[in-house]
Amino acid sequence: MGDRNYVDELTWLFDEDPEIDEIGMVYLEEENEAFVLAEHKLGISMTMIPVIHRQSKQAFFEARERQDVKTILNATRAMLLVCADFYTAWNARNTLITEGHLSHENEIKFMNIVLSLHAKSIDTWAHRRWVIQRFCSHLEGDTLEGFLAQELALCSKLCEQYLRNYFAWSYRYCIASKLSLPSLHAELSASQTWCEQHLSDHSGWNYRHLLLSSLLNRVEDPLRLLEQERNFHSRLVELYPDREALWCYRRGILRAVAQHLSTSSAKETWPEDLSSNLSFHRALPLGVYIQHEVQFAASFQSDYALRYRAFALELIIKHDSQSAPPEVIQKHQEVCRELKSADSIRSSFWDGRNDSVNS
Repeated sequence: MGDRNYVDELTWLFDEDPEIDEIGMVYLEEENEAFVLAEHKLGISMTMIPVIHRQSKQAFFEARERQDVKTILNATRAMLLVCADFYTAWNARNTLITEGHLSHENEIKFMNIVLSLHAKSIDTWAHRRWVIQRFCSHLEGDTLEGFLAQELALCSKLCEQYLRNYFAWSYRYCIASKLSLPSLHAELSASQTWCEQHLSDHSGWNYRHLLLSSLLNRVEDPLRLLEQERNFHSRLVELYPDREALWCYRRGILRAVAQHLSTSSAKETWPEDLSSNLSFHRALPLGVYIQHEVQFAASFQSDYALRYRAFALELIIKHDSQSAPPEVIQKHQEVCRELKSADSIRSSFWDGRNDSVNS
């Protein structure tokens, strides 16, 4: 076993089957067996991972000294298949791409294989972003849209298989930022379905917030889009008021709405009750909208709803603390007292929050 060259064995397997599209770590019955290949799927023996990594790492450093391009490619491939978070290896492949020894297409295909096992590898996603930025600069029109659609499909698959995959979501937004306006609308729609099925995944909701923010800068009627988003979100909150991610996302909606509404009525006294129907238009005072939000959150027995009420009230107080209606300050003090009682571990935090906002 000591005389075996695992880098060469892997190289031979990829030469025999160039269509390998997935890898996995497996337990093999034969003690000395390192790899199994079937239907374009490559299995790597769990017990062989340390020696494969050690051998490929040594081969890589020796090849780099000799500037042996072929061995660098083969050794880094073997190394990254078993240990994807090795930035030095990815950086060496960056150099080979820059020098023209490795094509963008082949590197994208290789990264797809790596991500099939190491879906949360930060170095792999960082390298992919670098490669894609270079590759997309040569694409345009339908060709670019088609490629971006493939990347979004890959992200959807990996985010579904590995929940709370922050790096995949971050990369997904990098791709979404290159979309045309119709495609961006379609991606927001696809995100709605995903968020409905994964209510507690903060990464998914944060991605949706980024999509929404991008669209607000590009559509003719941002308030209409925000109204649709608020209505969609309200339905989910009414069904699942105990999900923290939902209330965090609603803060983002509130901040976005605040950027498009009039703040001229901050000095007005708030009415005791407001109609449940709220019509979005630019003349709608921010204070009135926030009053609606405070009443909406007050209908739920949830600490997250309480925190949202505090956030909403602070938004109007911080805008102009000198002219905030007394009713607003009083409501904020009441909410902070409720939070202090409900969240005894952080009681001093809520005391300080109350003092800092209302001082």
